[in-house]
Amino acid sequence: MSFPKSTLSAHATVRLSERFRISSADFLKLLNAGQGKKIGISSSTRLAHRLLWSHVDEQLLVAIQDVVNGTILTVLTIEMYCRDYNSNITDGRIIKVINMMVHSNLAPASLWRPGAPDECVTVYATIQDSLKPVALGRWRGVVESVNLHDLGKIPEFWSWIVNKILAKGYMTEHLASVQARFSGGDLQDIPYAC
Repeated sequence: MSFPKSTLSAHATVRLSERFRISSADFLKLLNAGQGKKIGISSSTRLAHRLLWSHVDEQLLVAIQDVVNGTILTVLTIEMYCRDYNSNITDGRIIKVINMMVHSNLAPASLWRPGAPDECVTVYATIQDSLKPVALGRWRGVVESVNLHDLGKIPEFWSWIVNKILAKGYMTEHLASVQARFSGGDLQDIPYAC
């Protein structure tokens, strides 16, 4: 679900400053950059519940947002939210939100956890004499580390690379380098380490 540009209501501005150290500007920057995950919605009131990680406070929070005009109506601590909506907070959703923040360099890499739902790694190859990298697609195999260079130790990863390169009409001996990135993350070099 895409959201309209986020703005803070007067009430949300007060609650944000009472409950968290993150500034209104930084909070809106996170929301408008698409950070977080929708964890609930009420069609009758047009309100979405967005789970976010505050890199300033180093904790989760929930923004209640009008999906039509983008106004944030209030901001809750995770404990406050769980009193009424505990079933909306799952380990998978928490992992996804925190991993998104790690990939955006807004949370320390030590917080990253494998197994986030829908987390994917996009892989690119540099071919000799080619002017730009070739997109190979999304690796859906095992990812055990936020440091994607560890993929270079997995034989199945290299088999996948070879198949993708051949399917695109290139010869494997012309492969110069491989890079990959998580959605929202930076490109990382993947050295061959098998």
